[in-house]
Amino acid sequence: MNTRLVWDVANGDESILIDHQSLFENPEALLMFPRRSASDMLSIQGTILQVLDERGWQLGGKVNEGCTRDVWSAYKTGNPPYHEDRAMLKIPKKEANELSVCTMINRSKKDLEEQERNILTSLEHPNIIKIRDFFQARDGRKLVIEEDAQGLDLEKIIEQGGPIRDDISINQIFGQFLDAINYLNIERRVLHRDLKPANVLIGGNVRLKLTDFQNSARISDVRELLMPTRGGTQHTYIDLLNSLVGGKLSKATQRTEVYSFGSTMYHALTGQDAFRYRIVKDDSGKEIKIWLGKPGDEEKIAGDLFTTNEDLKRFYKTIGVSLKDDERTLDSITPEYHEARLEEALKRAPGKYQEFLRRCMTSCPKGCFSDASEARDYFREMMGMVPNQYKFETVRNPTSGQLAEAVPVSKAPLNSVILTYMILSNAEKK
Repeated sequence: MNTRLVWDVANGDESILIDHQSLFENPEALLMFPRRSASDMLSIQGTILQVLDERGWQLGGKVNEGCTRDVWSAYKTGNPPYHEDRAMLKIPKKEANELSVCTMINRSKKDLEEQERNILTSLEHPNIIKIRDFFQARDGRKLVIEEDAQGLDLEKIIEQGGPIRDDISINQIFGQFLDAINYLNIERRVLHRDLKPANVLIGGNVRLKLTDFQNSARISDVRELLMPTRGGTQHTYIDLLNSLVGGKLSKATQRTEVYSFGSTMYHALTGQDAFRYRIVKDDSGKEIKIWLGKPGDEEKIAGDLFTTNEDLKRFYKTIGVSLKDDERTLDSITPEYHEARLEEALKRAPGKYQEFLRRCMTSCPKGCFSDASEARDYFREMMGMVPNQYKFETVRNPTSGQLAEAVPVSKAPLNSVILTYMILSNAEKK
């Protein structure tokens, strides 16, 4: 096999090339590269490497890991220097993280990668990630290759640089975020259903990209269910959480999207989650049955006249679940309980944003934003004359007298990670 493996070096200045065949004959060679683990690389089967090669891609280093997929860099070959044409390869795990109840439920319902491909290829917006390639490996897993947003997700930015408090960054980031949701929900009639900090990418020049559309669906296809599809529970609307433990039908809506947006913005402003609600596995909790068969086949097999109860047992896994707030077990999240928790959380947010966040995250029908359009109109009026991007100035090095890289004109305490992106992207334009 002539395919070469591209290893990203931490400083980004060079790549080390290894022959795939040599790798599998001598896996100890991986120990030369402490920044990439041997177990990570050996988790990529030769069949995946081969199909990547056939489609003109070379594998780079592991970038991130989620409950359902690992993210690797990949490079398009054929147009040197190929290492400059980087994309993000998402490889489904063979077994989903069974600690995540919602992940198990979502995977049982549908082919998540196929769903993501179908939705994303129908969208065209500057703040929504683009798919560059999609194909199936010989072991059946479907691989998605997305454009490289050349940045970090919002969760990591807050973790590394602290809360975002300057008005210009807030206007730039969350103005784009609302534009993306408005386009999805209202123009294209699509729900993301997993809005959270980890699925918001911030790249050079503070360009936002919304990613991870595995749980997305067209509004016309969303039905009321006891176990509705949704993502991370601390950013999930309370009715969707209550339905799982309370046996009440519910579904995602444009309203639930605005709630998740508000929860994400709160996290960016404070560095904390507004709520600690979550669904956890609990042997003494409410029993639910999760489908283990092929996604989409449950209704067909369960409705077959020749399917016996014994047959059905093989297709289901029974687990116990509970609804938690911190360590407290709840029967349900009542509107009164939620509103009290919301008021406590808002005290930690900057005062000028509290009313906006309240309208995003309240459970009261009369006081909330019903969709992204209402939220965006309010946001624009609230931000008023705040610029939606930074102006830059060039400064001289006092020692050498030479011009230094441009820096934003602002006295605000900028998030250090965002500041780095702004300086680098502006220097490139110069």
